[in-house]
Amino acid sequence: MKKSKNHDFWELVIPIFLNNLFISIMGSVDVFLLSAYSDDAVAATGIVGRVIYILTMLFEIIGVGATILLAQNLGADRKREAKQLVGTAIFISVVQGLILGFLILAVSENILNLLNVDNKIYDDALIYLKYMGVTLIFRSITSVLSGTLRCYGYAKSGMAYTIIGNIVNILGDYLVIFGKINLFNNVIEGVAFFTLLGYAICGVLYFIKAIMCNLIKFRINTDYMKEIYKVGIPQIMEGASYNLSQFFITYIISRLGWEYVSAQVYAMNIMGIISRFSYSTGETTGIMIGKLVGARKDTQAFAVCKKNALIAEKITLALTLLCIPIMHNILGALTDNSYIMHIALVFVYFECFTLIAKTCLLYTSPSPRDYAAS
Repeated sequence: MKKSKNHDFWELVIPIFLNNLFISIMGSVDVFLLSAYSDDAVAATGIVGRVIYILTMLFEIIGVGATILLAQNLGADRKREAKQLVGTAIFISVVQGLILGFLILAVSENILNLLNVDNKIYDDALIYLKYMGVTLIFRSITSVLSGTLRCYGYAKSGMAYTIIGNIVNILGDYLVIFGKINLFNNVIEGVAFFTLLGYAICGVLYFIKAIMCNLIKFRINTDYMKEIYKVGIPQIMEGASYNLSQFFITYIISRLGWEYVSAQVYAMNIMGIISRFSYSTGETTGIMIGKLVGARKDTQAFAVCKKNALIAEKITLALTLLCIPIMHNILGALTDNSYIMHIALVFVYFECFTLIAKTCLLYTSPSPRDYAAS
């Protein structure tokens, strides 16, 4: 019996949401666990996290562009071209990751000076930034292969690998922060090491799965390179502009004091987790539409986009209304500084209202719309 489109949607979106949720947690777990150590450490890791997130937008260009083209190739039953596309995407993403990783190591002090990082958190931020620069190499692999596994129907495998990476990261952070092991110069270095290890394990598992399932053909195609950037750049421009604005806001906030930085870090990490469902529905819809467009079913593709948009808006609204009343308790579990908590609440309340608008934009500009238009 043929599955309904709604069934297909939920079958895809649940593992994709869980995968994205655990990816988000992997990026936020250091902040949440370090909150038990000190707000200074939270501010240090938070500033670095904003810098790294901006750089990962470059990987998203490749990952999103490759996923769109891959979905269309699979929808049109062009399996050989699909494998070449994945191989090309991995090549340019890894090269980009290596370049950015070495660049971070070389100019890390300059970056922190540019952000006017407070002397109180400067040394911790520098250590953390260098380790996170190395993670870019493994994030580059994950950015491409996460979309690849989803397109081929292996979303649950990607979710499992992300959970494994999270377990390594959380367990390592716990052992370091609560003094169970003393192998590092300070707590920040230990936390950074286990975060790097978590990303490395996750990236390697993704790569092994892709090889075992014969999803990659290592043949570089310059035409595919051009197509990936041609499709990927417009897709991430909206997200890039938002994150660049957040980067400059962080720069301004850093001049107000470390308390404001800590507050913003808490707020952004909490909202980053809450927003995972809406972004996951956008990715799911993109894959569904890409395959329909590849099979020349444009009318059906637009109908799927409209239906999924309504589902995403309803659930995002429900999540937002559910979280607002308990936000004070969530922040209270992270910090006992009432001043930081008050500032963070202001950030969170504004982000809750904007999240609903962001969900709408996922379906109108440029994401799934451009799957059908490409």
